[in-house]
Amino acid sequence: MEIGTLDGMIGCVAAGVGFAILPRAVVGDASTAGRVGIHALPAEIARITTVFVQRRDTFVTAALRCFLDCATGRGSAAVGGDVVGAA
Repeated sequence: MEIGTLDGMIGCVAAGVGFAILPRAVVGDASTAGRVGIHALPAEIARITTVFVQRRDTFVTAALRCFLDCATGRGSAAVGGDVVGAA
């Protein structure tokens, strides 16, 4: 099943339809309200790799290239006149 929103995921978990792995900050209110239970994951599996996904034939604009370069640590970006990430 594919759920399109975080609120939808939490709602399904609260309804007993499934389970989810989400950041604690996302489920804080639902946990406090008693709608869901949370369980800390062991440190060795708590960190995951996050990826940027795009359609295979997406045209890569200069802005997207700059974002990807900055996000992957391969570039620099001007922020408020300062260059971030420049050596």
